[in-house]
Order: sequence, then C-alpha cells, then structure tokens
Amino acid sequence: MNTTTTTLLYGSAELDGKNSTDNVYLKYTDVGVTTFPFLAITSQYGIDSTFDGILGLSRQDSVYGNGPLFVEQAKLAGALTTEKVSFYMSSKT
Repeated sequence: MNTTTTTLLYGSAELDGKNSTDNVYLKYTDVGVTTFPFLAITSQYGIDSTFDGILGLSRQDSVYGNGPLFVEQAKLAGALTTEKVSFYMSSKT
C-alpha cells in the first residue's frame, strides 16, 4: 500500500484513502490485471453505512473524477481484445 493519501468527493460524501494496487482477476478465468490501482478507503463522511465499491467499474465520464477502468487496463495488458463488459442478472437465488 502506498503512503499517499487521496480524498475523493462524491456529492456530499467524502472518502479518504491510500493509493493502492493489487492483482485483480475475473473469477474462473485468466482475465486479469496485475498491479491494478485503486483507493483503499480509510475513512468516509456523508455516507450512513459502510459499503464495498465496485472495483474498476466507475463511469468514464463521471462528474466526480475518473477512476481506472478494469476493462481498459485488462485490454492494455492483453487479457481482453475489446473494452466491453456485460452483466447477466437473474431473480434465481
């Protein structure tokens, strides 16, 4: 973990954290990125509960700033041929 502290503002919320990297892979595949950058949150204000972020799936045109995109980093690493992502949602549990 890096010692550099960063503050992100999301509307009325403020997130403080350390700039970090980790190896991130899609489960059951070889698709991944080594040293993927992310912000490890150390404190948050303006958010009522703790939550997990969706690593690397921020919007590219976000008014709050651009985080690194997993699909973009995976393509640059040669793990994907295109920068596309899709989701399958089901009501089955």
